[in-house]
Amino acid sequence: MAWDNSCFLFVIDTNKYAGNFERPMCGFMTGANDEYSGEEEVIIFNQEVNEKDNPLLDDYGFSIITNMPVGDDNVWLAPCTIWPNPNWFNNGLGGEYRRDDPLAEKKALAHYKQVRISDAQKQLKRVLGFRDIPIENRKSWTEEAIEREASRETKRIKEAEEKTSVTKHPAFCSVAIFMSEKPSQKQIDFLKDRAYKFLKYSQTARFLTKGIEIEGFRLVDKTISTEENI
Repeated sequence: MAWDNSCFLFVIDTNKYAGNFERPMCGFMTGANDEYSGEEEVIIFNQEVNEKDNPLLDDYGFSIITNMPVGDDNVWLAPCTIWPNPNWFNNGLGGEYRRDDPLAEKKALAHYKQVRISDAQKQLKRVLGFRDIPIENRKSWTEEAIEREASRETKRIKEAEEKTSVTKHPAFCSVAIFMSEKPSQKQIDFLKDRAYKFLKYSQTARFLTKGIEIEGFRLVDKTISTEENI
């Protein structure tokens, strides 16, 4: 993710990986979306929030929600992005765990081993299966290639079985909305209210994430790199 640092981020911390709903949530809360998704939620916002009463508009009638470049390889402009939730960590294989859960590390390690071993076993079975194919039909799968890849997958299984801890990666369970200026308390209260209304909407929405819970809100000042609970 990359963007101009001269902005504020309104961050909603949740209990779910936010990559499945950050755009719909932003559209529902602010009426802003990018070219990929969020159109339905923008329509809902415009139906529920009268333009004259929209507190997100400045004195000139422009929204304080601003687009910033996001993404890694494919960069595009968007009003929001996923953001790390400091209350959670990721085990590197898609498993998110609360840091204050006394069993988190144990569960994270068990999940890591299960995924790594299962994946390696599937690959090992696939590689060894080439031995059942006549040599003339194996293409590049010579006996040496099969042995090399089988040895690699066997090593992966052994390493996973012997692993005793997991690396705690950032867990992107938060949604960050880009703002061109620091929001007022009225604007903060409005966004919080829209965020909680989004929870009810998400129970019947088209996207798959269910059971989203809000854990808190933060305001990140990227102009001086500070943040505060709000």
